Amino acid sequence: MLTERPNSVITLLNATYEPQIGYARKLSEVAESVNRWFKNRHWFSTENSYTFRDPDGHFLFTARWNHLFFQTLGLKPWIDRVEEAGEMADKVLTGLNVKQLKSVSFRAQAFVDLEMAHSEIVDRLYATYLADRGELSHIASDFTDAAIALYGVRSGHKFRLSLTPQTPEQVKTSFFAVQNLEHFLVDKFVGNEIRDFWNGIAGKAALNVEIEISEDDLGTEWLKKFMQESISVANELAGVAVKHLLALPVSSSK
Repeated sequence: MLTERPNSVITLLNATYEPQIGYARKLSEVAESVNRWFKNRHWFSTENSYTFRDPDGHFLFTARWNHLFFQTLGLKPWIDRVEEAGEMADKVLTGLNVKQLKSVSFRAQAFVDLEMAHSEIVDRLYATYLADRGELSHIASDFTDAAIALYGVRSGHKFRLSLTPQTPEQVKTSFFAVQNLEHFLVDKFVGNEIRDFWNGIAGKAALNVEIEISEDDLGTEWLKKFMQESISVANELAGVAVKHLLALPVSSSK
């Protein structure tokens, strides 16, 4: 499902680890070796962090003393560069002498246009995932919105799946609250990179589908495998979740 709507998906791959002795010096050396994957030298750095970005490719990579992360605006940049991202991560982790990851997670957030009004999406969420609102009348006389979060295991990976119907205004708030969004700009005066994504989701009610696939205590040698598998698991989860939402005919509560 995500692969069918790649231009409405934001991805984030995050891996955490224990800092090693001499990490500041090692991180500086590692940063120099990562530069070869980017047209320009690292875009931003502090004593404990180096950020590399490709605004035209909607791709961001940050290596820090205790974790590293990749972020993309759109699903395609992640799929196209996931093998390359694995090599970057391996270069950093090897350079820092990290053998074990405390945690690793892949998160995909999609603004799914179901061609429905917000109230229709809410009706379906109640009908397929929650209770009939009449059965909840002892709590309140009217329910106008809802959101759910499900936790479980699929294909051997832990997951968190959230489904949130959103009005056009809520879509706007969620999108512009995404962390690091400004880093996808070429400069602060030029916003085409973000505008193209925003134009694809603006002005519409949507189902905000957020999926996080995670593992704890993962050997670094398994990271590349996780990076590949998590895309498929997230795509499958999103697909079955939305299919379930749309499976039953629903009478409007209005």
